[in-house]
Amino acid sequence: MNSQSLSFTNKSTEQLEKELATSSVQGLSQKQVDILKKTVGLNVFATSQLKWPTLLFRQFTSMFILLLIASAIALFFLESKINALIILGIVLVNGLMTFFQEYRASRALELLKQHLQLICPVIRDGEVHLIPHDALLPGDLVILEQGNYVPADVRIISGKLRIDESLLTGESTHSEKTGEVLPAAAKDIYEARNIAFFGTIIAQGTARGIVVETGPQTIFGEVSRETLENFQQSGFQERLDSLSRFLLIVVGLTLPCVIFSHLLVKGWDTDLLELFIFAIALVIGLTPEMLPTVTTFALSKGAVLLAQHNVIVKRLSAIEDIGSITMLLTDKTGTLTENKLAVASWYEQPGVPLRQFAQLISRHPLTDAFDHATLLALTSAEKETGQYKVLDEQPFDPEKRTSALLVEKEGITTLIVRGTVEETCPQDITPEAHSWIATQTSQGNRILAFGYAEQAKALTDRPLKLAGFIAYTDPIKTTAAPALMKARKLGIGIKVVTGDSKEVGGYVAKVIGLSDTLDCAISGAEFEDLSDEQKKEALGHYVVFARFLPAQKYELVELFRKQYTVGFLGDGINDAPALKAAHVGIVVQTGSDLAKDAADIIMLRKSLFDVVYGIGIGRNIFANTIKYITTSISSNFGNFYSLAIASLFLDFLPLLPRQILLVNMLSDFPMVAIASDTVDFEELNHPPRFVMKDIALSSIIFGLTGSLFDFIFFSFFYTFPAARLQTAWFIESILTEIVIIYSLRTRLPFYKARRPSGVLISLSLLVVFITIALPMLPTGRFFHFAQPPLRDILVIVGVILSYFLANDAIKLAYYRTIQAAYPPKS
Repeated sequence: MNSQSLSFTNKSTEQLEKELATSSVQGLSQKQVDILKKTVGLNVFATSQLKWPTLLFRQFTSMFILLLIASAIALFFLESKINALIILGIVLVNGLMTFFQEYRASRALELLKQHLQLICPVIRDGEVHLIPHDALLPGDLVILEQGNYVPADVRIISGKLRIDESLLTGESTHSEKTGEVLPAAAKDIYEARNIAFFGTIIAQGTARGIVVETGPQTIFGEVSRETLENFQQSGFQERLDSLSRFLLIVVGLTLPCVIFSHLLVKGWDTDLLELFIFAIALVIGLTPEMLPTVTTFALSKGAVLLAQHNVIVKRLSAIEDIGSITMLLTDKTGTLTENKLAVASWYEQPGVPLRQFAQLISRHPLTDAFDHATLLALTSAEKETGQYKVLDEQPFDPEKRTSALLVEKEGITTLIVRGTVEETCPQDITPEAHSWIATQTSQGNRILAFGYAEQAKALTDRPLKLAGFIAYTDPIKTTAAPALMKARKLGIGIKVVTGDSKEVGGYVAKVIGLSDTLDCAISGAEFEDLSDEQKKEALGHYVVFARFLPAQKYELVELFRKQYTVGFLGDGINDAPALKAAHVGIVVQTGSDLAKDAADIIMLRKSLFDVVYGIGIGRNIFANTIKYITTSISSNFGNFYSLAIASLFLDFLPLLPRQILLVNMLSDFPMVAIASDTVDFEELNHPPRFVMKDIALSSIIFGLTGSLFDFIFFSFFYTFPAARLQTAWFIESILTEIVIIYSLRTRLPFYKARRPSGVLISLSLLVVFITIALPMLPTGRFFHFAQPPLRDILVIVGVILSYFLANDAIKLAYYRTIQAAYPPKS
């Protein structure tokens, strides 16, 4: 391994400063930063972005589109060049529409990714700044903290870390890292005990270091010159693929069945070439080739809508996932409260310098809200703690629920521990202290206890003496109660999983209306003592789960998963297991790198209202996609049954192949607009379900209804000449496909549904106008149309209105009886 990073392992801090022209105290100057930006560039790897020609080509590789292309080629060789060109025109229009939507979506995602940048505390010109990883430069003085990714190859100069290097080594055990200078340069990454490598995860500890290599020059860049993005296929996408395969099987069986039926009924005198072309046209009519366009348009539109409400999806398919949530587990701080901590009260033991201890241990005000609030509460005089030397530090440990600092002054060492009352306090605290704690928690204030040990030698030394307590107030968000009401309307359960005490969690739950009583919380310790059956009962009985350890959070999510589609909102390293276990992991942008890596959704701000809004958007998009699938397949099957059967009783084809293709193309335009349609409020109250058997059953029922009215129409026209019948059937076919949209777009009676979107109405009217006008224009002769008399138009309108009312009645009966008796499984 030839990376330059390893050559820094045996160099002292002074040598690092000289070689990298930096300072181990002040970091780089702004002037140096400006120069290095021009010469070194960004701390990124060369990624292969998807180019528009590749994206365009991809639109013509789906199963449905390939079927259409194969049909066009077959027709071309069968001397049906006009029909072949019409099919290729359909393919081109569909491909360009899908390309346009997906290109917009990809550009939108690129913009959204700018919000997902990882940041790192960096010291420049002696001041701490939060800098994006890609802006780091060799010589930067960085602060490495627990739960984050290492942003570059960093030579540690102070502090201790435990790092997960499995990305590079495959080893499951953590590597110890210190600032100790090696006697000789390390030969490989296993020997580099003072280098934190790019992309590895800081499992424990805090340290300072100097960036020695960035981007492709890092060890990771040497091991892998290309980065691969992992595209996770959602359950929704898997079901779409399953639907595609099912329809292709139907198509494969259809072609021989149509041909065989004609031969059986009409004998071998049938024009086989014409019959084969007709069968291909019927097969194309069965194909919902606009499905990729509809889903891409809906998902890209949803991604933009969510981004406008500070919700960023890491993958488009996550939009469907968030719409499926029925139980949301959320933390309290920053979601239900403002996370603007302020010191409300001090409880100081006589003769113990609590404020001095609090100032010493509050070392990370930029990233720790408690540190920030504590330092703001101290006067300038109280911040003058003298020349203390930090010997060792333990960042907040989610298992122990404490942080610790070992300091020395004038040869005397002192261990300072800050944490929860349960973990930090001696057992024999006074009744006065108990009373103070009870008063503060009843007001919803959060309490940190401070303990200390004199002449301590290590962070683990015990016992501790009580130094005192600090109570912090955190105002409840004004949006919390309205968000809770909206969640209830959407049928979403809300549970609070908090690191605070039961008392504080219960207080907040009662104030926002999540519970009617303060006695609504259970602690992790109490939960642990329950039997499996009692734990299941506790899920419904309690709304607040307090002081839960990471393993307990994971268990909680697993238990809820058995009954609900679970979303988990968290932000700390201790939330990572639960985020991974949940159906949908949601994390705030300021959360730990590990938590963000485990999540599917990133929140730019921590707000329950934004999460609930996102769930509503996801349901709207999912519902419209299901609406398109049901509507298009129902109308396609109906037309297929009618044309296939009617062709057996006529001496000519009820619709010519080019007319069938024109029906398919014109009817697709309003179908695409379904993606932007409104959804009934009642339908948003539960997540839509995509179950193949329900789609198949409803498509058969509504398809047969359409066929019934096609035959009623046929009874009026079957004695007429070919051109007149074909023209009337062309008009009737398109109008039935349009009116079925307005019936099946809602589960309510059509007159009680929400108003359709303006785009859907506009495209529907445009297609109706084209359909009626086309046979009357000179171009109609190309499609072998005859100008329809007024009598034909009136008969068609009568049949269409009757069909619309009948289909709406059958729809209501279907949803009230069949699905009520056999509800679909999620």
